[in-house]
Amino acid sequence: MGELASTFRRRIGGWGSNAEPSLRFLHAFFRELRQTLAAEGVTDEDVLTSFHQFLEDLLVERLVQRIGEWKGGDPGTCATWVAAR
Repeated sequence: MGELASTFRRRIGGWGSNAEPSLRFLHAFFRELRQTLAAEGVTDEDVLTSFHQFLEDLLVERLVQRIGEWKGGDPGTCATWVAAR
């Protein structure tokens, strides 16, 4: 574990537990989000699908970037195929 991660965990205290100070804000965000989406008639399935699509797009974007960096700026056929999905 790097020094930056160690410092972060010491500062927030209770990292990974229900006592983590930042969870209060995260839970408030999700409560508000749930209310807003319910009022719009958005289903849990749609939210989950959208989130999964977002993560997939982010992963592909980052992979293409890393392959481009690794291959000297031109990711080539593999990354082009992945990005076209």
